[in-house]
Amino acid sequence: MEENVKLAARMEELGFGQAELARRVNAEIQRLTGALGKMTDSDVRRLLKGRTRWPQAKQRLCLEKVLGASAVDLGFVPRRKPSPASPEDDLVKRRTFTRAATGTILAASPLITAGNRIGMSDVTRFGKAFNDLIEADNRAGGDSGTERKALGCAAELMALQQNSSSSQRVRSQIYFLAAAFTSTAMWAAVDARRADDAQRHLEKAVTLAGLSGDSKIQHRIWGHASMLAVQRKRYTDAIAAVEAAKSLSVSRRDPLFGSLAYARAAGIYSEAREPEVALRNLGAAERAFERVDFAEQRPSWMGFFDRAELEGLSALVRLDLGDFDVAESHLHRTLSLLRPDMLRNRAYYTAKLSFSQLGQGDVELATATMTSVPSVSPAAANSGRVRKLMDSFGQELGRVASGSSLHREWLDRNRKVFS
Repeated sequence: MEENVKLAARMEELGFGQAELARRVNAEIQRLTGALGKMTDSDVRRLLKGRTRWPQAKQRLCLEKVLGASAVDLGFVPRRKPSPASPEDDLVKRRTFTRAATGTILAASPLITAGNRIGMSDVTRFGKAFNDLIEADNRAGGDSGTERKALGCAAELMALQQNSSSSQRVRSQIYFLAAAFTSTAMWAAVDARRADDAQRHLEKAVTLAGLSGDSKIQHRIWGHASMLAVQRKRYTDAIAAVEAAKSLSVSRRDPLFGSLAYARAAGIYSEAREPEVALRNLGAAERAFERVDFAEQRPSWMGFFDRAELEGLSALVRLDLGDFDVAESHLHRTLSLLRPDMLRNRAYYTAKLSFSQLGQGDVELATATMTSVPSVSPAAANSGRVRKLMDSFGQELGRVASGSSLHREWLDRNRKVFS
């Protein structure tokens, strides 16, 4: 007795579990015969194990319909000697013929294809496209091109979802990916400091994430929402978003997600001038990080959050609290630990390093540090958030060293680089 590997592969491709396949077949039998089918997950196991090599007629026809392939292509083996047709077989054939003639059902045949179905291969294909966008964002930061590509992929996914059939597993993955693409578009708009566009993407991403039922993508979206709210100086909304991320099941279950939620919360509370709460969250982030098992499988977008990023987020909190020397120490550790592909973050944290040095009164070193930012990555230096930091540095430098040669040189160099 050989296991039916073709049936198993087709179920895997379409994302069907045993119980869901039985339920779909039973519903199809009801449409065909008027009576709900009686297939169970135990029957599906018998099919997979090869114990049932040629299902009875109505189950066979409905398996073909649900799985979008002929019985032979599904690994079933016809009986060598035809047996006399049972009354039930005759009934199935008559009803199949009658309904096909009236256009209410199309009998399965070897010509059936999966053209009207979404399967795991589609999920894999879009997953790769999403990973490519994440890599591009890590290199250069958010731009309109990234935003357009992300929104285009999300729209294509939802069109497939509406015009095709899929298993519950695949359907959830499609919503998950659509939410991931939309949140990437949102983050590109946040990074470019286009708050109104980001807000529109956020509203759609929240809906898609809810439909996916996945707390990991909800965690990502609440994190981005908190940063958008900070840009808009809406600290109550920002705090609500980070607290929502902290309360998600994935934050309690996986210490890496928990650490990121606490670190972001620390940043929001420090911006909101609540230092004690900020430091308490920062301590919780550090403790959670120490428990992380990095061998565990996680979504690609979480790849950015490592020790380097935790050091960087800690530095941002210390900068907000005016602890410039502590912030500088964190930032040096960040820059020493950042992966080579994280060019946008390297440009961002280099710019932040200059503020920690300026806060300690080392004007010459701070100016040299900020001047080096475009050489890290010209594209990243032109991204909205980094460009804003460079503009802010010029203003702060003018405040502490107005009229100095350093200030004049900075303004002149800055105009040439970004003219």
